[in-house]
Amino acid sequence: MARRHFFDKGYPVTSATLCAGSEVLLALSHRSLELSRQRIAISRTRLADTSERMLEALIRRNRSDLDLRESRRQPHLSQSGDRVVAFAAGHQRRS
Repeated sequence: MARRHFFDKGYPVTSATLCAGSEVLLALSHRSLELSRQRIAISRTRLADTSERMLEALIRRNRSDLDLRESRRQPHLSQSGDRVVAFAAGHQRRS
């Protein structure tokens, strides 16, 4: 059976050759699809890992912001005794 094929260079191609070529192209397509799926799976894993790390960083930053605000509101414990003594000494002088 004489047919034209993309790779036949003008020579006649049999049905068996066309079938074999189609199977090769189909196998290559399946392999390419498999590799694409693997790349997508890897990308999704990296994306999930990245989003988890970003969420953890956001939580740490918010916690730091809250700790900083809280530390500004409350007097430092290491200096609280000094302030009480200074306040008591200043109060006695004014009386």
